[in-house]
Amino acid sequence: MFKKIRLFLLVGLVIVLSGCTIKQNIDTTGDEILNQNNKIGLEVVFDGNDIREFEFDFEEGMNALNLLDKSGLEVQMKEYDFGAFVEGIDGVGGGGENKYWIYYVNDETGQVAADQYVLDAGDEVGWSFEEMSDNF
Repeated sequence: MFKKIRLFLLVGLVIVLSGCTIKQNIDTTGDEILNQNNKIGLEVVFDGNDIREFEFDFEEGMNALNLLDKSGLEVQMKEYDFGAFVEGIDGVGGGGENKYWIYYVNDETGQVAADQYVLDAGDEVGWSFEEMSDNF
């Protein structure tokens, strides 16, 4: 009889302790995901050999242009009716070779001016100096 009670208590204790461990792992993973989502990544590609990467804390209302400004890189831009157009970054640009600064958010080409694209937490933003293609 006492063996059954001890076995029952031991099984109950194992179940309770297992539940605590699982809960702790779930909480830790949730915190890690939350911390990742409060960041925004930025990659600026000048050419294949010059790629600069940054990570910033997410701020509500942040857009693709002011994220680029936060990098500390020198940004040359021109204002138009539709919004700001980046003409150069750290002296690279100008569009004279049919090459322009194009921005991407989560691997999708921006469809509006960079100052009009409001970012979400966890977004990955890329700026690349490249030839204009028929896709634009």
